[in-house]
Amino acid sequence: MLTRLRAKILKVLHRPVYFDSDFSDRQSQDQKNILLFLTPHLFTGKSILHVGIRNSEIAKRFSSYATFIDGITIVKREKRKAEKLNLSNYKVYIKNKYRKFSLGKKYDIIIDNNLASYGCCEKHIRDIFESYANMLNNKEMIITEIHGLQHHFEGVTKGFDYQKLKKISSEFSLFVNRIGSMYVIKKI
Repeated sequence: MLTRLRAKILKVLHRPVYFDSDFSDRQSQDQKNILLFLTPHLFTGKSILHVGIRNSEIAKRFSSYATFIDGITIVKREKRKAEKLNLSNYKVYIKNKYRKFSLGKKYDIIIDNNLASYGCCEKHIRDIFESYANMLNNKEMIITEIHGLQHHFEGVTKGFDYQKLKKISSEFSLFVNRIGSMYVIKKI
């Protein structure tokens, strides 16, 4: 069973066509915690990248404050639902964060509540950090949450702890600060 699950996860990480399942009507505990942490003043005049948009709640709540919000997802239905919101400064892309990527923009805030859960190996986690570090404006931040960071699939993927997060962040000139259940990762 675990071997088949691992094979499925690896297949997802390496294929160009993504999920058609829909998580846009669900809100995980880590997503709820991030929404409680975020405040409108944090977004005022900022450029935002939201990784794993689910129900686009961040865009719905904060698009009127941000300069623009981009989102990425691997779920086609989430993208379609996001587009139906008709928020003028919100654009969603189908992207796999576990491959190096760029949207050709720089961001002040990158929000990823589930930073490492589906990463099958450190190479994919490093690819994420490299992408994020390259897209992050100087002295700005990545926000993630402890429950999402520790979430994993037993025998398939590994959760991330504070020490691992600090180590890999430092490789990309990023500094980690814990605030309650949140990790704020700043560009040095």
